[in-house]
Amino acid sequence: MDLFKPIVLGRATSNTVGAANSPLPIPPGSKGVRFFLQYVWLNTASCGGLGTLSASDALDVTVQ
Repeated sequence: MDLFKPIVLGRATSNTVGAANSPLPIPPGSKGVRFFLQYVWLNTASCGGLGTLSASDALDVTVQ
């Protein structure tokens, strides 16, 4: 992670089986822009540990 690059926080929701959908607003003229994306969430007791964190795999995205 480059601490000199902006970090943007966003929201995502998931359904009862854990599938998430999080639309990414990509402005016109962004072709070639590269960014990284990862989800981190706070677990509940039914998800493997109250108060612990889980994370998705990280994505390296280049807008085409």
